[in-house]
Amino acid sequence: MSHEEAALSAPPHVTDDDWRILCDRFSSDSFQKRSKINFDNKGKLEVNHVASSKSFVEIRHNMRDSVTGQESGPVDLYKGTHCRQATGSWVHPRAGEIWAAMDTLRNQSTPDGTQRSEPEILSEVLGTRSGYVCGLGHGAKLMAPARAASTRSIVVGESATRRVDIAEKEVQQLRVVVHDIREQLER
Repeated sequence: MSHEEAALSAPPHVTDDDWRILCDRFSSDSFQKRSKINFDNKGKLEVNHVASSKSFVEIRHNMRDSVTGQESGPVDLYKGTHCRQATGSWVHPRAGEIWAAMDTLRNQSTPDGTQRSEPEILSEVLGTRSGYVCGLGHGAKLMAPARAASTRSIVVGESATRRVDIAEKEVQQLRVVVHDIREQLER
């Protein structure tokens, strides 16, 4: 569809002026260039995840132990975001291979008899990019703590975890309100 044809077929819920602005934006050279780059990058993606629109921080928060409140490690988070819970099948055979490699490294000792940290395992198996942990999204970053430069840990924003807690409380409150309204309607 050409730009002119698209500009004439505005959806019913969008004003003509807004639609023209959108059409102009989508047909601009800068948007087309960014779209092509994103399309090419998506084509390079080896393994997708099953997290849908949930953030990895939210999934990690939901995976925490119900008794101790301790959150899952990055290796288990990888499994939780790349393995379908209902069937236990991996989203892609390569995802299963990646997790098996991480699990093997997690259960092996290093030559000096210590265990690798899970962030080190992720870095070794998935690789790293500047300021980004592959497989865990933008919310997690590999950072060396001040006490030991060789040890790495995953730092996830506490504010994101707090927001999830607040959202869960709000959902619970809304459930109570809905329940009360239903009772009133039944009366």
